[in-house]
Amino acid sequence: MRLNERIYLVGSGANGFEMTSPLDCHVYLLDGGGELALIDAGAGPDVSDILENVRSLGFDPRRIRHVLLTHPHADHSGGAAAVSAATGASVFAPKGCKRLLENADEDGIHLTLARSAGIYPKEYRLTPCSVERELEDGDAISVGDLEVKVLATPGHCREHAAYFVRAGGSAVLFSGDSIFYGGKISLISTSDFNLQQYSETARRLAGLDVDALLPGQALLSLRNGSRHLRAAAETF
Repeated sequence: MRLNERIYLVGSGANGFEMTSPLDCHVYLLDGGGELALIDAGAGPDVSDILENVRSLGFDPRRIRHVLLTHPHADHSGGAAAVSAATGASVFAPKGCKRLLENADEDGIHLTLARSAGIYPKEYRLTPCSVERELEDGDAISVGDLEVKVLATPGHCREHAAYFVRAGGSAVLFSGDSIFYGGKISLISTSDFNLQQYSETARRLAGLDVDALLPGQALLSLRNGSRHLRAAAETF
């Protein structure tokens, strides 16, 4: 699904557009010209469908240089190992994710809890994934002729980042599970959820001038994205 001339939606599950596995978050393809990147990787069961969607748009998945994870929850990170194996892409993730993902720490990413609550099937398991680089606030990543800026956005979980890029004539924020359409937020009962940090994240993001807000679930906003960020800050 083309969102603008540089950004495409190539994966989405039951909390979105049901393009791929029901477990998947939104998975975005960023076209940097000579290189490609994925924002998040879905849960894993339908990685082949995600890559086929990339092909159907006219891109060679082997041009995917990076997988940029917003956070380690399984619906976002579970497919990263398979994507990396299929394409040779390196996996970048927020600081603190390397140990969790390389050890497939299901307790640490609260997958055990989510599976017991019926959010994931009993047979679902996290595949260990090598993380080449942990990202910190203010880091910049080159994807072809595009520069992606890393914004630390803790609250929903400790290891959470959003990605800001100017692409296709728009200022775009990939917000992961921090801020959603309409200013909605995601309150979860986990040990690393932090309401105070979440409030600070919302207020920080409300200061951005954003055209498109592309969250990890549900509706997208291709224009006037800043209004959703301001609405979230007003919620707090």
